[in-house]
Amino acid sequence: MKVLIEQLIYKALKDDVRIIDCMATYDDQPAIFYREAPQDTDPGWYDGKCFPRADFNVCWSYDEERKKVCKMVLNVWCLNESGPYPEDI
Repeated sequence: MKVLIEQLIYKALKDDVRIIDCMATYDDQPAIFYREAPQDTDPGWYDGKCFPRADFNVCWSYDEERKKVCKMVLNVWCLNESGPYPEDI
């Protein structure tokens, strides 16, 4: 079975207790998403709370020497009015 790097990153984030204890819940899972989170009004948010949450993206590029380059962007979204804050996560 082929495992994509995106799946490995998601699993590592989702399995880290220090992270998931801080996150909101979406469809009984920690609010960690690949590329884009659902809308704030989506009924999947537990108790209507959609923050804090995280999303990430993996961008691949190739150069003329046929080398792959991968960049990952991880966003942590929180509210200023309440914790936890991104620095805590």
